[in-house]
This record gives sequence, C-alpha cells and structure tokens, in this order.
Amino acid sequence: MNNIPKAKKVNKVTEDISKEQNIQEKVDKFKKELTDVFMSNLTDKTRRLLVKELIEQYAWVSVSMKELSEKINGRDYIEKYQNSETQWGVRKSAYVETYNELAKTLVKVNKELVSTLPKGSMATDMLDTFNNKYKEDD
Repeated sequence: MNNIPKAKKVNKVTEDISKEQNIQEKVDKFKKELTDVFMSNLTDKTRRLLVKELIEQYAWVSVSMKELSEKINGRDYIEKYQNSETQWGVRKSAYVETYNELAKTLVKVNKELVSTLPKGSMATDMLDTFNNKYKEDD
C-alpha cells in the first residue's frame, strides 16, 4: 500500500493545480498580447485560424521554456547515470534536452507566424516590440 499520508497527497495535488493555473494565466496573458499584434493586421479568416493555433503553441512553448530555465539554473547541464552495476556514464540533463527541443519548436513557430504577416505591414515592427518586451521581463 501507499504509505504517504493523506495530507501530503492533498498538498501535492494542490501545488500541481496551483502551478498549472499559474502557467495557464501566463499563457493567456502572452496569447492576448500576441493576438492583438497579429489580428489587427490579418483579414483572411483562414489565416486568422492558423495564427490562433500558432499563437497558442508559441505561448505555451515560451512559458514552458521560462519554467524549464528556472529549473536548469543552478544545476549541472551534465548528469551522471547508472544502468547497472558496471554500466555508468554521463549525459546531457533531461531538462537541457527538453529545453533545446522547445527552442527548436519556438523558432519554427516564430517563422510560421512571421510568414503569415502581410508584406510591408507594421505588424513586423509590432512583433519586434513584443519580443523585446518579453526579453526584458526575463
């Protein structure tokens, strides 16, 4: 049987829910601001649907990367592992590998978003302003 006291289980669930709500609030705020940048410059309904999906993904990946960077800070990028008594070694931290994959995804989504913007629109300048704002928040 599970020997973890009920109070600790409840606290863990409460922490997980609180963390999820915090992440969702950040994603919602991020999405709202980014949506304002794009939707004011798009008139095509198909593009608007595509952009909404891309913004959702962009926001989630950005917030997730921020969370991961906080976990990575102060830790080694390399971790030791042992598969058996005689087999051991070092490898990249799982956090670092995940962060790298998210960074690749973010670059791809960013390119897709920029490609939806009309040529010569002010939205590109607005997007630069938006990105610089979030760089300063870090």
